[in-house]
Amino acid sequence: MHIGTFEYKGEESFFSEDNFLYARCVVVANGQDFFRCVLVDPRAMPKHLEFESVLTIAPTAYERMTAQSYSHVPRVSMETFSNLQGWSEQGRNQTGD
Repeated sequence: MHIGTFEYKGEESFFSEDNFLYARCVVVANGQDFFRCVLVDPRAMPKHLEFESVLTIAPTAYERMTAQSYSHVPRVSMETFSNLQGWSEQGRNQTGD
């Protein structure tokens, strides 16, 4: 993924899984058309952007509206590399990477 300074540069270089997650949030926040565009051409990904705060929108809204703690655990983890099949060579070939 072409995210700028913190993009993956190989096993010998530092790679922040958190920064990769926050860059993916930029894609989600920009909608399905943007997602498709970046999927087809990763160079369309804006460099040096992150949108970490999108991760707290649902919990914050829930807690403000209900005055209760947000305890939802999603079925699928958002954490980088949690989808082992998707990160396998076969999974990357299915998405066009």
